[in-house]
Amino acid sequence: MSEIIQQLVYFLVALTVLGVILVIISENRNPLKTVAWILMLVFLPLLGLIAYFFIGQDFTKKYAYKRRKYRGKDQAFLIKSRVLDEQEYPRAFVNSVKLLKNIQDAPLMGGNDLMFFSLAADKYRQMLADMEEARLFIHLEYYALENGLWGDVLKDLLIRKSGSGVEVRIIYDDWGCWRTKKAYFKELADNGVQVRAFSKVRILPLTARLNYRDHRKLIVIDGLIGYIGGMNISDRYVNGFRWGRWADSHCRIAGPGVLQLQSVFLSNWQRLSGEALWEDDYFPSPASCGNNALQV
Repeated sequence: MSEIIQQLVYFLVALTVLGVILVIISENRNPLKTVAWILMLVFLPLLGLIAYFFIGQDFTKKYAYKRRKYRGKDQAFLIKSRVLDEQEYPRAFVNSVKLLKNIQDAPLMGGNDLMFFSLAADKYRQMLADMEEARLFIHLEYYALENGLWGDVLKDLLIRKSGSGVEVRIIYDDWGCWRTKKAYFKELADNGVQVRAFSKVRILPLTARLNYRDHRKLIVIDGLIGYIGGMNISDRYVNGFRWGRWADSHCRIAGPGVLQLQSVFLSNWQRLSGEALWEDDYFPSPASCGNNALQV
């Protein structure tokens, strides 16, 4: 009886390995990666299967398809924005601008005022001040949003703004926020803030998508002011880490370019929540605030 069970296990493993190999081949990946995965699955089947389920699956194509599907609905904002013609492209960056436009449907928008931050505390203070002035909505999408001095101040502000009628939406990365207590997001949700987790981490099944994360750190306030860069919301960005201080930067945008951030956020929001928010209320007519051009 034990031999029959053993043979059945071998058969199921072999069948699973064969199925995974067929999937890898059908995905038309880089040939070297394809061969590497096949060799691992053939000669180290158990290790290969575990590695594939955790880090080998290609979710990017599925996500890219959905992003194109949703972004196709948001082209109306281009009409309201100051999109530069090719003749206005900076001569030194013409090829780069065209590349980003073709790959991401990201037009070059002029008329923006940019403010750069190299210190997290400066960014947080300005960010909170801008949020205090919000009248319509506040949208946040962050890889890491942690408990602590700054995280708690932000939470209290968002709850207060939500109570005053401002729409507040948050997308956080489930893996990036592993330090954050679940009660943090529950308190936000219980007080009217709409919260969605990106790619929730699950040990079972093994398809935990640990390598498929949302590393964005962006904010959109009323469609008029935006933030994007490398700083998460964490006291560690102010006080430093155990091994030293993390050097990072962030950018505040005022002007037409904010609508590109809004498009990115709402595409992801629709994918996670099913809620389509492409009305004019979320894409106000932007005024030129400066002389900087940008693509998002």
